[in-house]
Order: sequence, then C-alpha cells, then structure tokens
Amino acid sequence: RIKWFNAGTELYVDGYPRSGNTFAQFLIKNLWPSVDFVHHFHAIAPLKIALKRKIPTFVLFRYPAAAISSNYLKTFAMQGCSSPLQIQTDLRFLRELTKSYADYYQYVSENTDYLKLIDFEMLISDPGSVMSSINQEISEQLQLQSHAIIRQVNKIKDRDFGARDPLGSSKPSPDKEHAKDTLIDAVGQFKEFDRCLKLHDLLREASRA
Repeated sequence: RIKWFNAGTELYVDGYPRSGNTFAQFLIKNLWPSVDFVHHFHAIAPLKIALKRKIPTFVLFRYPAAAISSNYLKTFAMQGCSSPLQIQTDLRFLRELTKSYADYYQYVSENTDYLKLIDFEMLISDPGSVMSSINQEISEQLQLQSHAIIRQVNKIKDRDFGARDPLGSSKPSPDKEHAKDTLIDAVGQFKEFDRCLKLHDLLREASRA
C-alpha cells in the first residue's frame, strides 16, 4: 500500500515508472523495516512537498528509451494484457509517456542541489553502495554498519519481488525485448526524446559530482 507523507516520514524515494522504484523499495524495507518512507508516486507534486518539508529525497533515473518503453508495456499489463505479442503501438500514448519523462526530470534537474540522485544502472550493478548512501539519511539509531548493508543486500538482491506477469515483471523475455525494441524505435522519433536524452545526461553528470 502506498503511504502519504506524515509527521514521521524519514525518506522519499521515487522516480519515473520502471526506473528501479520497486527494487529500491524492496531493499529499503528489508534493510530498515521500521523506517517510514514514501515511494511510488512518480509525480512532481510529492517532490515539492518533500523539499518543502526538508525530507531527504532520492530520485531514481534510467535511460529514457528503456524506462519509457517498459512503462508502456507495464500500462498494458495493468489493463490485463498478458503477452507482448498482443501489444499495439499507440503513438499518441507513447508520446505522452515521453513528455511525462521529460517534464518530471526537468523539475528534478532544476533542483539537483536539494535532491539525491540514483542512477538505475548503479542501483542494479552496485545496490549496496546505493543503500549505504540512503543509510546516511535515516535516524542515527537505525543506521547500519557498511559491512552489514553489503552482506544483507547480497543475500536478498536476487529474490523474486514485484510483478510476476510477463509484461509487468522486470525480468526479460525474448517476446518482451522484441516489443520494447519496436517501442524504442518509435520513441526515438519524437522531438521530446532529444529533451529526455539531454536531461538524462545532466542527471548522470550531477549524480557523479
């Protein structure tokens, strides 16, 4: 269940859909079961609220074509579609998803001094380091030793979590990858996609600063 902000909220962790949100949530809940944190809103308004309340906020970002195409497939999964082979390319809807990526990260890029950025690729390749960064922002009495974080992350990172249906799951399949390739080709034709790429590059640079 998605929780809203309250007086005890310690963290806000979010990003554009399909950018590692559920994986990050899974790790945080396992590492710090009692930490009160907000996640999975995928919108600008909660970012503004978190910043106004000075809540430590982590924003996930992923290469735009991958995130947008995966979000498109996830939308169909939520509507009951179970096979990538049943997916049709709705260019208008795909453009809306592309624009929403650009709008979301435009706001993020304008507030990088106040937000902590998590590159999807880093979350997947080195989740222990990402969780160690989050560890520094929670209540001191709940913080873990670095070696304990790495040990626990290595123990749980390969467990099954999140959606299990073919389209909603983060696990690859030949049919899903083929459908994504078709969508990625379409996304690359939109003028909004150039804006997405520039924002992604800005965020990657800011995340490494």
